[in-house]
Amino acid sequence: MNWCLQKVIPSEPLEACELIRNVIERLEKENWGDDALFAVHMALEEAVMNAIKHGNRRDVAKKVHIEVDCNCNKLEMTVRDEGAGFSPDQLPDPTDDANVEIASGRGVLLMKEFMDEISYNATGNEVRMVKRKLG
Repeated sequence: MNWCLQKVIPSEPLEACELIRNVIERLEKENWGDDALFAVHMALEEAVMNAIKHGNRRDVAKKVHIEVDCNCNKLEMTVRDEGAGFSPDQLPDPTDDANVEIASGRGVLLMKEFMDEISYNATGNEVRMVKRKLG
């Protein structure tokens, strides 16, 4: 079944939690499976929370724009903040021993691990993630 969701939320973590819950519930109804549900939940949560904390710097006047497009075998999610953006390839490698104590960068790594595709716009304030349904 095809469905789309377009939502603009304030930079409030509670708003993000409700949105993520709605997406996961919809995927559960379509039998996406526990592994895919976990992966989507983790990646979407990281993307939205990064947009709130790092992109919009918790400025409640700034919004987070989320688009979810799902069909029977592919989920595409786009998360955009209203911040200045960043360069993902400039993040320190969180798996490097020298960076173990640095708090940033792990979310981006998790998103890459859990999704089948991940890409950023040129500004670095929008991430596009794709997950394919197995089976």
